[in-house]
Amino acid sequence: MTKQIASMREFLRTGALGSLTTDATLLDVARTLGAPSRFLTEHSESIPTYWCYGKLEIQFDCDAPYRTDWFQIEDALYLEGDFEFITRDLVLALEGITGTTRPSTLLRSGIWELDDTIVTIGALADDVTLNIRSGSVCVVYRVGSTFVPDGDALRYVSQGPLSEIIREIDGRSAEIDSIFSLRSDKDTLTAVASLNVHAITGSQYLDAI
Repeated sequence: MTKQIASMREFLRTGALGSLTTDATLLDVARTLGAPSRFLTEHSESIPTYWCYGKLEIQFDCDAPYRTDWFQIEDALYLEGDFEFITRDLVLALEGITGTTRPSTLLRSGIWELDDTIVTIGALADDVTLNIRSGSVCVVYRVGSTFVPDGDALRYVSQGPLSEIIREIDGRSAEIDSIFSLRSDKDTLTAVASLNVHAITGSQYLDAI
């Protein structure tokens, strides 16, 4: 297997993690990355359609040829230092982007066209959520709601002035939960509409800081 160093900036810009893209089938991934460290069959009974390589998790379609539905860097909060070793043959160069990189810092990094980048703010369980979506890439942030009056995250993001909410979120320890690469022909990351309260561009987000 060919050893690869993947670029985090390129991953965020294009959705490609080295040679891994959502065009890959299950067998393509096996040839490129080898056997996964673990896999699940719960969604397809007998075919292992969810593969894990450390922080890299891949969901395949349930029907042959088992094309990649999406893949993600899970537990992204723990990304730190210069490199993340995905497998013995695939290393992710972080290029200054870690699990605690603020949304505003990521948006100012020059990776995306800000007017084509969508930031959604909402709530999930007891947490305020913030997602950045550009093309096939979605960066999922989670922010603890200890600063929210009465702990009701959904009420907080629904009723407060948006500019104040943005400054509060960005100034606190927002943490990257996951980074997804999604198929362009199949939006497999379906959000609960009522939990995404605000949707603005990256430019509008930075204007509010």
